[in-house]
Amino acid sequence: MKESRLILLIEDNKSFRLLMNHFLSKRYRVVTKNNGVDAMFWLKEGHNPDLILLDLAMPQMTGNDFLAGLKSSGFYKDIPVIVVSGTTRDTFNGDAMNDIRHYFEKPFDPRKLQEKIEHIFT
Repeated sequence: MKESRLILLIEDNKSFRLLMNHFLSKRYRVVTKNNGVDAMFWLKEGHNPDLILLDLAMPQMTGNDFLAGLKSSGFYKDIPVIVVSGTTRDTFNGDAMNDIRHYFEKPFDPRKLQEKIEHIFT
């Protein structure tokens, strides 16, 4: 049964975005955006997801820049964020590491991601 929880998935790789959407939509409502700019506009339209899954290496707005904008906002700063990226932790902005719930480096075990999401939602 699908929960009413809403996940915003921000991922520029179309194949991975479709795969993750298929996996997550079995349990949750999922909205996908292919870059941080589109995701930020979607949020500013008044949408409020329960969780954000964020890639780091994206065109137009990097995941680091998206996260900085998110955390500086009074409206969105408390939305939990999980980074799912092919970028290693070493290239991730050190200060931003304090603002995320978990970091998954691609490739990863989707069952571990599911466990982390469940933990956040409980």
